[in-house]
Amino acid sequence: MNNNNLFILHRPFAPQSLLASKLSKNDALLLRGDACYNPAAFSSFEVPVYALKTDVDARGAQAYCTGVHLIDDLEWVTLTLQYQRCISE
Repeated sequence: MNNNNLFILHRPFAPQSLLASKLSKNDALLLRGDACYNPAAFSSFEVPVYALKTDVDARGAQAYCTGVHLIDDLEWVTLTLQYQRCISE
């Protein structure tokens, strides 16, 4: 398993420079809840960015998903199994 950390964000993360400093090339971000209002804001990080499609749809943010992989709940479970640690904020 080469993947380290899956960071699960459920609200907008204002200090993105702080988050960026914690990410390594083998990490990923999963956006859910209110973090899905503007998923593209996280696409500048050099790690995979995922967002729960149901949360994006509920917030009407489909137009802001450039560079973000939309996943369903089953894919979320599969994703967590691919990482050594899941860190939820």
